[in-house]
Amino acid sequence: MRILIRLAMLLTLFAARAGAIEPEKFLPPDTVFVGMVRPRQVMTSALAKSQGWDDLLKAKVATNGQAQEFLENVGLNPFTQIDSVLIASTVFPLLVNPTPEESTSFKPSYLVTFRGNFQSKRLIKALESLGKENGAPVKRIKVDDLILWELPVPGAPVYVGIHNQQKAVFLANRKEDVIACIRNGFGELKSKDLAAALTSLSGKESAWLAGTVTGKVRANLALNPEFQAVADQMEAWAIGADLSDIVRLGLNLVARKGKPPEALKDALEKRLLPDLLEKIAKTLESRAKYPEKADLGDRTLKAYQESLKSIQLTTSGRVIGLKFDLTGALLDSIQGKEEKKP
Repeated sequence: MRILIRLAMLLTLFAARAGAIEPEKFLPPDTVFVGMVRPRQVMTSALAKSQGWDDLLKAKVATNGQAQEFLENVGLNPFTQIDSVLIASTVFPLLVNPTPEESTSFKPSYLVTFRGNFQSKRLIKALESLGKENGAPVKRIKVDDLILWELPVPGAPVYVGIHNQQKAVFLANRKEDVIACIRNGFGELKSKDLAAALTSLSGKESAWLAGTVTGKVRANLALNPEFQAVADQMEAWAIGADLSDIVRLGLNLVARKGKPPEALKDALEKRLLPDLLEKIAKTLESRAKYPEKADLGDRTLKAYQESLKSIQLTTSGRVIGLKFDLTGALLDSIQGKEEKKP
């Protein structure tokens, strides 16, 4: 759960008001983690502008010489011409320090789908020029009636495909995934739990993440006492964010097979949330004895406290939903901004 909360915070930095979810046809059947963001909208979001995220993102791109040159060669403004970025992976991205046994079979696959307004010829030319400049020529590969581009990335090549009618660019480390996307996509996901998590999203989210709860993730959750109550109850999860004058978050948890959804709801409502609120309250009470040491950490804890108090829980089949808001004050404190004076 702590991992999910941190991912929620990351989402707020890239979220934007948006439309429907990307079609599942661009998710390989063995996907276990998927994320989506709509960068074109972030630049016009009122909250993004008030937080200065639009200027920050522009500055980051402008100060990266190689990235800026590539975008100019492609004729692409990432903030106005990319509608969405969909990332699918066969491994949870926070799986770090794999065991020796895991390392021998640790071959994650990923697929990235960019949707937007691209100039195909300029994109291809820029890719080939970049390869020559770096001493790693890009290869053109013909598969029946299709043309792909192989990028000689260290470790394993990366394949790129372009579909003008879908206004999409596909990038993956499995050639067959790019081919499938251009042909018309994939069938159903193998994980029915991940499918349920995706279905739980409303389609109005600005950005979202979803994934299955692997054994390693479950074990890591169980190491934290406050999360032990829910560690054994979840099968999959999805979290979405939408922007207005605040960030509205929705976290949906799919109950584990063979376990009643009510058990997951009780674990959240009667164990996890009260435990977190009690821990925050005790910390604030202890720190209140030393008002001269009050700092940004105190303000952040208070903001977390208010957000946790606003959580609303719902039940729909196997899915337990949590809705809560991230206020401007909490966003400011997360980013280390000084408290605004009246």
